Amino acid sequence: MNTLQHTLIALSLGVAASTSFAAPLSNGSFANGLTGWNAIGDVAATGAPSALLTTAFADGGDDAVNANASGLSPELANQAQGLEERAGLSIGALDLGGVAYEGSALTQSFFANAGDVLSFNFRFLTNEDAAASVFNNDGAFVAINGAASLLASAQGASSVNGLGAFAFGSNGSFTYTFTQSGTVNLAIGVFDLNDSAVSSGLSISGVNVTPAVPEPSSVALVLAGLLAAGVAQRRARR
Repeated sequence: MNTLQHTLIALSLGVAASTSFAAPLSNGSFANGLTGWNAIGDVAATGAPSALLTTAFADGGDDAVNANASGLSPELANQAQGLEERAGLSIGALDLGGVAYEGSALTQSFFANAGDVLSFNFRFLTNEDAAASVFNNDGAFVAINGAASLLASAQGASSVNGLGAFAFGSNGSFTYTFTQSGTVNLAIGVFDLNDSAVSSGLSISGVNVTPAVPEPSSVALVLAGLLAAGVAQRRARR
């Protein structure tokens, strides 16, 4: 084995060491149903392919957001194994503008490198007519490592035909760039806010993590190493 081959192997090992391939995001297209995902509440894979999450209690399970039958607010009731706790969130994390009562979510843990970009498309669906009352504001959320933020809400939805059982809806996309490498706990879901009188849903598709583009300095370092290896090999031949 010559000097150039030794150098190329060393550079390859260095690049491999700087990037982890452990536990990447699984089945983000939902082509294999819900394989790789943890489903909480009323969640189903559809033929789009996509996944549909609703607040309709179709599974007969307990989708309550840490609330109890007495109607106490979720923070005070602190019900064990409510949606927030099962999604890895703190109690009250889904009280985004009100009090969350019930909902569904999909969760998954995976490894991401700094600079990787998480993205997915979503369609928020609801029967809440936000124009009728400021309290009618069901919503959809995304949470990364326990930090929840609002994706869409009934107040941002409009009357749209072709949504089946839902009267209102809105489309959108989400992107997030990871600032450090490590295990990511992802949760995506939908919830009723301030009441549980009507149903809302969230359709998601194309959940993907795009690898970070190599830094120009890293590329230059590799090229410089290859150039130096080539010069050393020519000198050895002489």
